[in-house]
Amino acid sequence: MKHGDVILKFNGAPVKDADHLQSLVAAQDPGKPAELQVRREGKDVNVKVDLGERPTNPRDAFGRATPSEDEETPTAPAGRELGIKVIPLTEARARELGYEDDSGVVVEDVLRGGPAATKNIRPGDLIKEVNRRPVSSVKEFNSTISDLKAGDTALLLVRRGEQNFFAAVKIAGVKK
Repeated sequence: MKHGDVILKFNGAPVKDADHLQSLVAAQDPGKPAELQVRREGKDVNVKVDLGERPTNPRDAFGRATPSEDEETPTAPAGRELGIKVIPLTEARARELGYEDDSGVVVEDVLRGGPAATKNIRPGDLIKEVNRRPVSSVKEFNSTISDLKAGDTALLLVRRGEQNFFAAVKIAGVKK
């Protein structure tokens, strides 16, 4: 598989949407080969893959990163007001998530029912900007969010896969 591939068929069965693909994959045994038909750069290509076992904790699929010395800890204090935990975008994580040509911070965790969750922010999303200011580190993210107070709205530019979208997330809690 390559970044940007669109899966058309799984073992000969047409794929309707992401949920349908997940059901097709779940019906197969781990470790077995599968054949995908994908659209790659405008051409249909057949790709053989070996199915792995799904992690018991879905967040484990995203791996873990250790922040560099110039980064703040992965638990972004400012992210609490949004109901998220962000971590640095490392080279390995960028390759894994398909964000090699991008910068930002990765959402590692989302508080259920929190402000970001209500705007459909998910683990694995890449936050590229806050209020139209690019963020390329946890430190920049924290700095930008800390300028806001409770009740303000943070306009996040989010990348998920090949799609970019804006999410207007209201800052919760009492700020200093």
